[in-house]
Amino acid sequence: MTKRYLQKLFNILIASILILFSLCLRGFLIINFYKIDWQIGHLISMAHTNEGRNTEWNRHHRRKKITVYCAAGPKANLYLLEKLKENIIIAYGQLASALNFLTSRSPWINAYNSSDANFRDYDFTSALVTFTKEEHSIGEVFLGKNSHNFVCLNIRDLGYNSMIRSKFGRNAKDWIHRNSDVETYRDACGVLTSRGMSVFRMGLHVEKQFGKNEDLIFDYATNGTRTEFLDLYLGSRCKFAISTSSGWDEIPLMFHRPVLLTNCADFLKISNLTANCVIYPKIFVSTTTRNIICLDRALDLFQYEIKFLNNVNLDHLGVEIRDMSSEELVEAVTEMAQRVEGTFVETSEQKVMQAKLKHILSTHPKLQPSPNHYPIRAQFASCFLSRYPNFLNGLD
Repeated sequence: MTKRYLQKLFNILIASILILFSLCLRGFLIINFYKIDWQIGHLISMAHTNEGRNTEWNRHHRRKKITVYCAAGPKANLYLLEKLKENIIIAYGQLASALNFLTSRSPWINAYNSSDANFRDYDFTSALVTFTKEEHSIGEVFLGKNSHNFVCLNIRDLGYNSMIRSKFGRNAKDWIHRNSDVETYRDACGVLTSRGMSVFRMGLHVEKQFGKNEDLIFDYATNGTRTEFLDLYLGSRCKFAISTSSGWDEIPLMFHRPVLLTNCADFLKISNLTANCVIYPKIFVSTTTRNIICLDRALDLFQYEIKFLNNVNLDHLGVEIRDMSSEELVEAVTEMAQRVEGTFVETSEQKVMQAKLKHILSTHPKLQPSPNHYPIRAQFASCFLSRYPNFLNGLD
């Protein structure tokens, strides 16, 4: 107990010295301290967003800015943190906790911005993670003949919720709307393999197995080959990724890989996504009419009622959330494959609907000032707009 107490005091002393040192340099160098979240998605997006701010500042000012990132708490991917350390300054463990404690009481030296987790500036920045020749060699040996033509499939399910409950004591009940059944993606994977693409099912905490590592479908999440390094490398090399919107998505996005977000419950986050993203949302249905809830009603729900689907009684609201059918997944994945291959041809009707939707998301008063950040770069899948043309009813 005494040793732990002394260690804590020592780290507070070191943190205090670092902060005082940063204040002494402030006349010609601004050193900020930034608390980063442990989740992969928040960690990557927050670091890139803040580094983008620093780059823009340093481009126009003599007095430069640098950031010390303080990663306290559990680490989702230690390999990712080590790779980030090659390009940014990261403090770990008790020292990071001490820095976070002290700087939280001095906001003028604390660069932390909680909304940074909702921004993605990857379209205009280079990845903060780079691989050595040795790492490339290891990754390419693992991929073998699949190296240049594979897709990552990342489907969140109850396995993740169970891990959160057991490891961190959190109920995670509010997050079940973000889950999907990987089995419904089997036909869509068949579309990819018929086009000569391999599929790597990603994940760490998953509910069920998928595939038998044959017919070009590899259950990387459960077949014993998964590593923290390969989580990064596969995301950096895939032809495109299919996901249900989770933290791992930031890896392919960081490396400018196209991402198809399927069964996306919080689809209004499209305003924070990159140009490489295509969204096919979960279907919000009225329990009384059985019709799809149009965007205007969805805006009300997300603004006043649902609040990211946390602690909400959907039955009371007269809303049911339906996952995409196997047929819809086939349509979406086929469209995405064609987009990546450069063979997709959008109809004139789809072009009109895409333009209308982008205008709505960029200007609608219910989305100002957040989460909307013009210009909208991502887009909805054209096959979704064709299948549900009444989604835009009542909006001009």
